[in-house]
Amino acid sequence: MRTKLKISETAIFIFCLLFSAEKAQAYLDPGSGSYMLQLIVAGIAGFLFSMKMFWRHISNFFLSIFYRNKPKQSAGTEKENDNK
Repeated sequence: MRTKLKISETAIFIFCLLFSAEKAQAYLDPGSGSYMLQLIVAGIAGFLFSMKMFWRHISNFFLSIFYRNKPKQSAGTEKENDNK
């Protein structure tokens, strides 16, 4: 007996569940739209706040990736460049 589903089988199953219903007898009251908007705004605010809190860690991570192989200048070459 096989217990694990393949990704394609799972995708087909989810597709059938989502698009097989003919009519949905549902009601969205005016408060539902307001609540959805509130969730979206709160999600964006939470994301921006977390970016603000961890910006130094995020920027140091990407700087370490992009400038990993760059050779460092010695102190003598910096003084020569300043005098030119």
